[in-house]
Amino acid sequence: MTAPSMLEHALQYAQRNWHVFPLHSVQDGRCSCGQSCGKNAGKHPRVKGGFKVATTDPAQIEAWWRKWRNANIGIATGTLSGLVVIDIDGDDGIATLRSLVAQHELLPRTAIVKTARGWHLYFAMPTPCAPIPCSARNGLDVRGDGGFVVAPPSRHFSGLVYEWCGRVG
Repeated sequence: MTAPSMLEHALQYAQRNWHVFPLHSVQDGRCSCGQSCGKNAGKHPRVKGGFKVATTDPAQIEAWWRKWRNANIGIATGTLSGLVVIDIDGDDGIATLRSLVAQHELLPRTAIVKTARGWHLYFAMPTPCAPIPCSARNGLDVRGDGGFVVAPPSRHFSGLVYEWCGRVG
């Protein structure tokens, strides 16, 4: 049995009503855009408009991934996909999250993605809900309206692969 392709993963996300779009890919630590992108290699849009043109339309998704078979997958966050993602990077991010949880309450049960530097915690936005903007604080980023995340099984420039790894809460 072969692993699902990037296209198949993108289509699965679209079936969840998560709006997707192609990101540049990483091959041998280099970004497919041909530029020196450093830590942003494989994390920026392949299409003009980026997350603003993210879609759930299977025909458009198939066209993109036929053109760029190994493109990393971006998911638009916020109201469009009904999704808010907390991006936890390193020890600072863990400490910030612990502090916030201690001040407020436990996190609801949610899916977790292992990233190269930490984790992404995926949360469904309640409906109705005012837009939740993106923000950043000491290693903890909130990806809401006006943002996106790199989704599994995309490849990080370090060679690691983003992967679903369980639930928290």
